[in-house]
Amino acid sequence: MFVLLIFIISTVIFAFDFETALKEAVQNYLVSHHGDSITITSFEIKFSFENADSFDILSHFVSSDNVRFLVRLSKDGSFLRYGQILAKVAVYRKVVVAKRIIKSGQIIRPEDLKIVEMNVFGKKGKFVENIDEIVGKISKKMFREDEPIDLFYVQYPPDVKAGEVLMAVAEIGGVVVTAMVRVMQDARFGEVVKARNLSTGFLIQGILGRDYKIYVSGS
Repeated sequence: MFVLLIFIISTVIFAFDFETALKEAVQNYLVSHHGDSITITSFEIKFSFENADSFDILSHFVSSDNVRFLVRLSKDGSFLRYGQILAKVAVYRKVVVAKRIIKSGQIIRPEDLKIVEMNVFGKKGKFVENIDEIVGKISKKMFREDEPIDLFYVQYPPDVKAGEVLMAVAEIGGVVVTAMVRVMQDARFGEVVKARNLSTGFLIQGILGRDYKIYVSGS
């Protein structure tokens, strides 16, 4: 009876050590792939490690804040079986989110935004923690309340809008030629913009200057 008790205690201790080693290995694996600010919030081993004396983490798959790991178990250096580990993971950081619904095409104001700490692991997008990086830009989509603001979906208002009439400038044979043109697209200073000559109807293309003139290539 005494011998049997010793055997059971030894097995429990070994199992505890193996599970601890698995969790530490997963933590180190995540840090090496996703940075040291990562936190494991739940951990579930989906296999029996009976008879195994070593393991290797082969790969991982991320779906939102869930991570699935493929593990290879070995005994005395020989393959024993494969198994899976499921973990929930978090990376907490301060992020600018919508304080209320922000409609597509709306110029974003300070009162539309707030800063919260949230789990961004598995979330795709470029998020910021500085409200000033968002204010004054136009939303290219509708943001729902508490949705993090993705920089991909915001932009500064255009310096000129499609339909505006500007002057185009070109130099031809040393002679500066100007014409009134209608801009065909929204554009910002320094961008290439297409416009239609009001007199001839021809399309031209040039760079929008800060003086609100379009400089045709070669001018």
